[in-house]
Amino acid sequence: MHIHHHLKERIDPLVVKQFIDEHPNSKVYIGCDSDRVLIKNEWYADYASVVVVHLGGRHGCKVFGHVERERDYEKTKARPRMRLMNEVYKYRNCILTSRRSWMKTLTAKSI
Repeated sequence: MHIHHHLKERIDPLVVKQFIDEHPNSKVYIGCDSDRVLIKNEWYADYASVVVVHLGGRHGCKVFGHVERERDYEKTKARPRMRLMNEVYKYRNCILTSRRSWMKTLTAKSI
């Protein structure tokens, strides 16, 4: 995984929601993946969190993403337990952050 400079910024859930609102009938996919990177004899993990909006469910997509690098202390690459748990935590955070922001927007509009 190569980190693109624009993926260092956090995903803004309100920008994602606005994009989804502008493209009805789209499908939304949320995910996280990681990759180990060796830097100066120390292992790090690059965690990529993404929200993919599949336009109309069939017309291409828009990817909102964020990559963050953290130290990886796993001893063996074959058993990445902690890294996989971190992927789950980051996936959960992405969903919860998006949901909270979207619910605040919906509540504010209905008042």
